[in-house]
Amino acid sequence: MIKPSDKSNDSTSTDDQESVHRPKSRIIVPGESDSQNATTTSEPVAGSGAPSTDKSAPPSPKAPRGLKWRTLGLIVIGVLVVFAIGTHWGQSIVSGSRHAWRSITGAKASDGEAAVSTDGTQYWTCGMHPWVILPEPGLCPICHMDLTPLDPAKLTGEIVIDPVVVQNIGVRLTPVTTGPLTKEIRTVGTITYDETATKDVNTKISGWIEQLDVDETGVQVKQGEPLFELYSPELYQAQEEYLVALNSRSQLSRNLLDDSRTKLEFFDIGPDQIKELEKRGKAKRTLTVTSPHTGIVIDKNAKEGMKIEPGMRVYQIADLSKVWVMATLYEYQLPYVKVGQPVVMTLEYLPNETFEGKVAYIYPYLQKESRQVKVRIEFANPDGVLKPGMFATLQLANTLDQQAVLAPREAIIATGTRKVAFVSLGAGKFEPRNVETGIETQKGLIEIRSGLKPGEEVVVSGQFLLDSESKMRSALAKMVRGDMASDQIPGGSTAVKTASTIRVPNAVTTQLSRLLNGYFAIGDSLAANSLKSLTASTTEISNSLAAMVDVPLTEAPDFWNKSSETVAIRAKAEQLAQATDLEAARVIYASLSQPMAELVKQIGVPNSFGQPIEAMTCPMYPPKVGGAVWLQPTGSARNPYMGLEMLRCVGDRTTLPVANTDSPSSDQAKLTDAVQSKVDALAVAYLELQRLLFENQTKGAQASLERIRQTATELQDVEDEALRSAAANVAKEAATPPAGLPAMRAAYKSLSAAMITLVSRVAPSSKAVPELREATCPMVDASWLQTSATVQNPYYGQGDAMADCGTVEKVFTTNR
Repeated sequence: MIKPSDKSNDSTSTDDQESVHRPKSRIIVPGESDSQNATTTSEPVAGSGAPSTDKSAPPSPKAPRGLKWRTLGLIVIGVLVVFAIGTHWGQSIVSGSRHAWRSITGAKASDGEAAVSTDGTQYWTCGMHPWVILPEPGLCPICHMDLTPLDPAKLTGEIVIDPVVVQNIGVRLTPVTTGPLTKEIRTVGTITYDETATKDVNTKISGWIEQLDVDETGVQVKQGEPLFELYSPELYQAQEEYLVALNSRSQLSRNLLDDSRTKLEFFDIGPDQIKELEKRGKAKRTLTVTSPHTGIVIDKNAKEGMKIEPGMRVYQIADLSKVWVMATLYEYQLPYVKVGQPVVMTLEYLPNETFEGKVAYIYPYLQKESRQVKVRIEFANPDGVLKPGMFATLQLANTLDQQAVLAPREAIIATGTRKVAFVSLGAGKFEPRNVETGIETQKGLIEIRSGLKPGEEVVVSGQFLLDSESKMRSALAKMVRGDMASDQIPGGSTAVKTASTIRVPNAVTTQLSRLLNGYFAIGDSLAANSLKSLTASTTEISNSLAAMVDVPLTEAPDFWNKSSETVAIRAKAEQLAQATDLEAARVIYASLSQPMAELVKQIGVPNSFGQPIEAMTCPMYPPKVGGAVWLQPTGSARNPYMGLEMLRCVGDRTTLPVANTDSPSSDQAKLTDAVQSKVDALAVAYLELQRLLFENQTKGAQASLERIRQTATELQDVEDEALRSAAANVAKEAATPPAGLPAMRAAYKSLSAAMITLVSRVAPSSKAVPELREATCPMVDASWLQTSATVQNPYYGQGDAMADCGTVEKVFTTNR
């Protein structure tokens, strides 16, 4: 401790010490001028020096005594001791106090408290590096900043957001309700005739038409009205026989009378006409043929003077007081349609009028071409407003449950493997719930089979922001528990290396290969901002899917019956086939890709591809709600949603599992050995053509094209259906050799597409083609095969400024 100086004559030292303990004060005496005022100091601290000798100044007030140096030292020592205790044991004391408080009062952890797991471990994180999670406080190992407590709520699925933030991000809530579950189906139909009310007019005798009473179609006729006058020698003779028997009085004549009357009736001569004959007493040269029933003449083959034969249709008459409407439905819609179900119909030319009918018949078979089922609906048409041939819009409603739990469709987020809804717990708290959904209604509601209760409020706007936060917290909790350690691979991708557990027959993987090739063709077209080959690819998807589900899975006999993915794929493929707008096609393609990814995950990637298939996500599509998935072989991303504008845009990439297939039989192995040399010859001829086009040469190109055609034709007799189909396409594209370099390059596009499909099914051997790559050029919207790692664009040619335009998209694994 520093002691005060004993030397009174050392004014400098004394003043300095006094300035530490007490301030100087300026005292103004009343009545004196400023010039007369004196500046004095208060009385010094005891022991620090002599009092002031200025006798003229008035006495100053007594200053407070300062702290003793010994007391000050004790205070400093006490602070240091408390600081040491807080440094070493403060966290445990505070944490224990908080836990004790919560155990007594039930209060929840405050915002600043460290996260506590179920085993009592607290976690700390770095504000600059949030992925740093440690079970004890300290310094960040990266930036050496102090770790801060981790919010315990971030280790749970529950989300807590400030109410002001909730309002700013536009979160809207809607309650879960109960009500009738009505499945509504909208489709189109065609009005046609009621087949049961359509009649043919013909005769049972031959004769000649001498006069037409109805000489045009579309005429309304009533039952019994005359249609035409018929002269028939046979009919004339029958009249004579009847009159002879009628005028005879013998018993024999009476029997003849009955026989002749029956003969006239068999000739469709009615009772009124027979009475007229009896009254006239003379046979008539012609007989009037009348309409058998009321209706509209829809067909007329009669002409005056023409001869008709028995059974020949002279007229066709239809009763339009009732009409049929023929509609088509998809397979997945059939469970919601039944006979007798009411149907509401509207017509385009009568937009404000509706017609009510009912389902009369559901046909027991599917149309092979469209994979749809025909449904017949009956409508009354007393005023003739409904005319056969008109198109109509139909709405079929079927109430399946009167008290179903219903939630808005926009409240449900489909993540692929699960469906999630966010439930408001009040005070800015939200809880993610896994839900099981059922039927979706036309009113924007969806059936909730589990996960939500009536009265709970769910988020219908802004839920994607909540979902992002929920996923981050879920990932954080997994990382803390160590669940994610096995999922990470270098480069940030997640790979599924295990094969599918279901043993899949080779026949299934063959059809799945066709299915994927059709799907990949659509993705490549959309990536090139094109809709080319859309119809052909969707047809390939539908046909291969139909053939695939016909093959039973021994280890999972109910797999196809329970697979909702196959139904969704077929339905979306049919919708995609009708798309004429690029953006609309991309929306449908996104909804097709999700069940495609699920199906391939369940079955596995066919071994015949020779390379992995990845499920990729686009973080930019749909706009503001990123996360659409698509499948493609591994390699550079070809984003089908962003197209040429952002072709390489990709988020997550997941490698799909490989199929667990049956071992190939010896016959199949022999088949592969037999066709391998032909595939090699085909690839060599194609690569020779690619080299010639790149070198701007036409000499020899025709010969290469002919070798391609001949070899591809020879491959069309193999048993492998996918290879046979691919070879047929190659032979077709090489069948007509074009003349000239521009024409050759134009034809080379479709030939390359067919060749890429073929080598994707069976790759050439490494002996014949050591390296094989697929390259794509967006400027010509085409792909090709080449061996070089450097782009050699055959569509521009060597020496052109665009000779290196394009990228190498994929490297094929050649057979050994």
